[in-house]
Amino acid sequence: MLQIVIDSNNGYFELGLQYLLLRMKNHNHQSDDVSLNFTLSKRDISLPDIIFREFMVTINIKHEPGIRKNHSLAEISRTIHIPFICRSHNMDDIILRIRKILLIASMGYGASTRTDIFKAAGLKRYLQLSATENNIMLLTGKGHDASDISRLLHRSERTIGVHCRNAIKKMGMENRLEFYKYATWLARFGNSDEITLCL
Repeated sequence: MLQIVIDSNNGYFELGLQYLLLRMKNHNHQSDDVSLNFTLSKRDISLPDIIFREFMVTINIKHEPGIRKNHSLAEISRTIHIPFICRSHNMDDIILRIRKILLIASMGYGASTRTDIFKAAGLKRYLQLSATENNIMLLTGKGHDASDISRLLHRSERTIGVHCRNAIKKMGMENRLEFYKYATWLARFGNSDEITLCL
């Protein structure tokens, strides 16, 4: 059973998301390959399977039982981040995105490479961030501006701007502020092994 935490100070967001999740579970909005077996948990749980935030979703895919106890938390899980900006989406799109998130979270650690996730969730590779776009996002989150990034990556500022706009579009964000918020959070709390997926 997946443990889901909603980490938000926005009561409207939290109540709306709870309603959608419970509606999906109670009305059995699932196909044969997606199990909506989950529980909403409190925020203080140590490592929930899914954490919904107002701008992103974090999925922790854990190793199967039988792992030795001396492994660190980083060694026994893979973390996936998904931008979750839903203002411009209709209800059916939001429900579809939540179902994909539940599907990815229920895949298990064995199928946690990017290619496996693309196939299982029906994601299109060309809609995902390229390595350069991902680097630019992380450098932006660390506080570098376009001129710094162009020097670090040996590209023109114009090229950096194009990559940045492409990343914003792929991530479903409406402006650079949402991009900076996501990138800053990822640079502060993420690590290099984590994966960003665009639904």
